[in-house]
Amino acid sequence: MSPFHTFRSMTIPAFAALLAMSGCGGSSSKYTPTGESAKETLTHALTSWQKGEKYGQLASATPPINVGDSQWESGKGLESFEILGEESVPGQSNKMFTVNLKLKGGKAATKTKYVVVGVDPVWVYHEDNFRRLLNMDNNPNPVGKSKSK
Repeated sequence: MSPFHTFRSMTIPAFAALLAMSGCGGSSSKYTPTGESAKETLTHALTSWQKGEKYGQLASATPPINVGDSQWESGKGLESFEILGEESVPGQSNKMFTVNLKLKGGKAATKTKYVVVGVDPVWVYHEDNFRRLLNMDNNPNPVGKSKSK
């Protein structure tokens, strides 16, 4: 399956969860992970990437973790990571974390953000992929992808 189809197949259920969290379907609390569980989920996802596990749903995790990260999806390896902390996002029920990532073959670690959404299953998105999901009508190219002409 192509990376485009993988990302799209994860988009529909994630979008449904986002609608529910934004108030279209009831209380967002049942879709919002605690800060500690969100951090554990992010750690599990990034550790899986670092170990070279396949991109997509991490079904071995309980609850299952779905990942949206175009760098991982494109086959880039993760050398190391450090979760620097959780950020408070006014008006948002999802959890956002700042992370230092060092990709294999990269010159230096880069500071980036990840968003953790949902409870069962859980979605872990690189911030750029999360923004693309929210802005489906005006999707910029994912990180590391070039525009086709």
